[in-house]
Amino acid sequence: MKRFLLFLLIVTTSKLFAQTKSILLSGEISSLSEYKYAFLYDADTKTRYIQPIIEKKFEFIFSKNSDLENKIVSLYFGKDSTRTFADARRRFAFVDPETRQIALEEGTKIFISGSIDDAIVKGGKLNSDLLDMKAAIKSLKYNDFFVSHTDSPISITFLHALFILRTNEMFIKYSEALDYEKIFSSFSSSIKETERGKKLGALLTANKPNE
Repeated sequence: MKRFLLFLLIVTTSKLFAQTKSILLSGEISSLSEYKYAFLYDADTKTRYIQPIIEKKFEFIFSKNSDLENKIVSLYFGKDSTRTFADARRRFAFVDPETRQIALEEGTKIFISGSIDDAIVKGGKLNSDLLDMKAAIKSLKYNDFFVSHTDSPISITFLHALFILRTNEMFIKYSEALDYEKIFSSFSSSIKETERGKKLGALLTANKPNE
């Protein structure tokens, strides 16, 4: 349940088109042969993008320096072109095996030989940080993640999701204690001054307990 709630919150972003300078997301899928289409879902605009799976391969091309660059999106598959992101998430109540978060870094590649949740993602630092975040969720060692990722945009997204969940009964039951303001203050200025960083800072300030 806790993993489902976290991944439900930690999703963001997209918009599509190829130009001379582009970001290529490519994938190979040797399992899940019943699926014929690959989708990317933009949580900010509630938009999905679609490409056919041809000879077990698919690819998306995005313009470089667009709003999509280095953003987190959700990948999922469908038997036809009508499948929605909501349907992909609905298939299982407490886990998220039919969607996978990835960061749209230049040259990102995803290899799927089993479930999409266990896929191998090769990209840059953001995708590496996403894998570390996934491990932290599994082990419940959130504090360790933040200590070692003080300069990662993923930390802003992750801390925001944890803060939103702080009053959830299942989250309280399983989560270790978190000092949200202390964690946020440990982040580098470069990520605290981003749009998302400023919003999180304002949220923490607005919800600061009265002394």
